[in-house]
Amino acid sequence: MIVILPIEVKDRELLTKLLIGYFLLKKSKRIKLVLTKSNTILSKKNSLSKIIYFEKSLSTQKTILHKKLLKNNYVVSLDEEGPFYHWPRLFIENRINLKIINNSNFKYFFLWGNNEKKFFKNELINKNKKKIVTTGHPKFDFLRSNYQNIFKEQISHIKKKYGDYIYISSSFFYDSVMNEDLYKIYVEKTFKNKLSVTNFNQNLDNDYENYIGLVNLTKKLAINNPKKTFIFRPHPRQDLKKVLKRFGKIPKNLKIVFKFTSTPWIICSKYFIHSHCTTVYEALILQKRIFCYRENLNTFHKRSFINFGKFSSDFNTILKDISYSLLNKGIDKPLNSSLAKLIHLDKKKPSSEIISNYIFSEFKNLKSSLKIYKDLNKNKPYVNKYKILSIIKNILYHNFFSIYKLTFRFLPINPNFIFTKDYKEKKIKNIRLNELKKIFKKFNQINRKKYPFLFKKISDEIYEIKRK
Repeated sequence: MIVILPIEVKDRELLTKLLIGYFLLKKSKRIKLVLTKSNTILSKKNSLSKIIYFEKSLSTQKTILHKKLLKNNYVVSLDEEGPFYHWPRLFIENRINLKIINNSNFKYFFLWGNNEKKFFKNELINKNKKKIVTTGHPKFDFLRSNYQNIFKEQISHIKKKYGDYIYISSSFFYDSVMNEDLYKIYVEKTFKNKLSVTNFNQNLDNDYENYIGLVNLTKKLAINNPKKTFIFRPHPRQDLKKVLKRFGKIPKNLKIVFKFTSTPWIICSKYFIHSHCTTVYEALILQKRIFCYRENLNTFHKRSFINFGKFSSDFNTILKDISYSLLNKGIDKPLNSSLAKLIHLDKKKPSSEIISNYIFSEFKNLKSSLKIYKDLNKNKPYVNKYKILSIIKNILYHNFFSIYKLTFRFLPINPNFIFTKDYKEKKIKNIRLNELKKIFKKFNQINRKKYPFLFKKISDEIYEIKRK
């Protein structure tokens, strides 16, 4: 059995996918993991037969790719963006892809929580009961006391450098590596439901008010509490330089940091402040003091997240509540009685193990085949038309942005080309062999096992992992 684990956003996906893979490798020496950067391995030159492809989403933009893949292979999926009940209608329509789910070679749609099922039509659920299963998300496995050891070095670094601090989590489209106007053009050209597109873009505009509000709240809190340390963490899609520019003059006790995944930061914090970030679930599980501030509720998040901890849409009220809590510690810790409806948390088994059990039970007798094409000319310098077009696109974007924008708005160009090199590099970071070895060594320590693993670098974008 060969399981392919494509990684698109390293900071968000790598550890969770590898933990699922670890539990699979525990079950049999006949299993092989192939880790890839995004969908690199689906190149036409590679030969795949009866492999299991662990997809991060069933976006309709991937329909052609998935249909081709499903002819002689299998797909399972766990959406990384967050549970459906926090998404705009546009994204829900896009990611519940009937053409793929109904395919006999599509085997599992793993859900964060049972509430997500209400977004599937009854007919689809009834037809695919065995495919659409609630497992929870492996990201929450790392909040278990033993699995927190995976972040031992990060936690030590954070505590030593920042001590006690208040953590503010950003979750906005604004100040992104991808220009907001270009993203709107991409949405308009990509999605068919124009009403949903209009609704999405309007909600995006409304959410700008919330972003500015959270920035202002963060600065005001830092100024009013000079002896407290505040950490503002940008979203992985945001550009750190743009965020720093947005804040302007920054108080000494306010640190804007994008380093590590969000989990060790939340583990080390005492307070969690946000507007609409799914990492609030981690704060809830860890019983942090939670505050939510959102001036404009007319966004696609609507009333999501506001019931956890203390919420206000009034600047002075939330400022007063947080300041009072910082001085007197008078705000009770949040209750998570409703959490079970939103995310699945199994007391006995981690979600990663549950997912691996589904995959192993379904495919344990599968004989997979994978042949990766090795380019014999990869070290020879050459220039092709794609490189030339990429250079031209980069020049236009950085020097003639208005022309770049008009080109994509009015010319019949594939909207996927709108994404810049900076955007792609921000999402897909390099994965190193030593990094993988270190992670699996820690998994062994956490599980008190001594499984020996073999790691092989096929290329800069493809790695192979199996048991000895």
